[in-house]
Amino acid sequence: MKALQDELKDLQKKRQEIEVAMSDANETLQQAQHTLGEAGSRRNELAAKITPLQRLMNDLTTSQSAIEQQRQAAVPEIEAAEKFHDEQLLPQIGKELPAARSKAIQVAIEAVDTTIDDLKKSVQALQHRIAEAEAAVIEAQKQTAAHEKGFREALAELRQLPGQIQAARGQVANLSTAAKAAATSRRTEEAFYLARELKQALDRLSQLVGKGQEDELFDRLNKEWEESKAINASIAEKTTALKQLRDDLATAERELQRKVQQREADIKAALTVGEMAETTRAGQQTEPPAQRKTGGRSREADQ
Repeated sequence: MKALQDELKDLQKKRQEIEVAMSDANETLQQAQHTLGEAGSRRNELAAKITPLQRLMNDLTTSQSAIEQQRQAAVPEIEAAEKFHDEQLLPQIGKELPAARSKAIQVAIEAVDTTIDDLKKSVQALQHRIAEAEAAVIEAQKQTAAHEKGFREALAELRQLPGQIQAARGQVANLSTAAKAAATSRRTEEAFYLARELKQALDRLSQLVGKGQEDELFDRLNKEWEESKAINASIAEKTTALKQLRDDLATAERELQRKVQQREADIKAALTVGEMAETTRAGQQTEPPAQRKTGGRSREADQ
C-alpha cells in the first residue's frame, strides 16, 4: 500500500512539475507573441518609411547617372565648339564684318535681352508683392477670427449673467437664513463665520446686479463687432487687390514667355532692319556726285 502511495505522490509531483513548466512555457509564448506583434508593427512602420526613401534614392541615382552620361558626352562637344569659336568663327567674323556693324548687332541683341530682363524683374516684383499681399490677408483673417471669438465669449458671458444673478440671490438668501438661525441659537462662532460669508455673497450680488458688468460686456461686444467688421472690409479690399496682382502676374508671365520664345526672331528682325539701313547708306556713298546732282535737277524739273 505504501509503495502505491509513494508512486502516486511521485506521479502527482511530476504532473505538477509538467504543469508548472507548461505554465511557464505558455507565459513565455505569450510574451514572445506580444514581442513578435510589436516587432511586426515596428517593421511595418519602418517599411512604410524605407519604401519611399528607396524610391527617392533610386530616382536620385538615376538622375545622377543621366547627368554623368550627359556630362561625359558634352565634354568633347564643348572642346570642339570652343575650338571652332576661337580658331575659325571669330577670325572669319573679324575679317568680314566691319566694327561698326558688329557694334550695331551687339546693341540690337542687348536691346532684346534688356527687354526680357526687365520683364523678368517685373515678374519677380509681382511675385514678391503677391506673397506680401497673401500674408496680409492671412494675418487679417487671423485678427478677424480673434475678434469673432472675443465677441462670442462676451455674448456667452452676457447670456450667463441672469443665471449668475439668480444663483447669487439664492446664496444670499440661504446664508441669511443660516446666519439668522445661528444668531438666534446663540451659536456665535458659527454666526460670525456666516456673517463673513454673507457679506462676501452680498458684495458679489451687488456687483452682478449693478450696471457696471453689463455695460462692460456690451462695450466688449460693440468693440469686437466693429473691429471685426472693419477688418472684414479690409480683407475684401486686400482680396480684390490680390486678385488684380495675380492677373497682372499672369499677363507679365505670358508676355515674358512670348518674348523669350520670340527672342531669336526679334534679334533677326533687328539685324535685317540694320542691314537694310547699312545697304542704303553704302549705296548713297558709292553714287557719283554728278549723277546725284543731275538727278536732283531732273527731280526739280519734273516738279
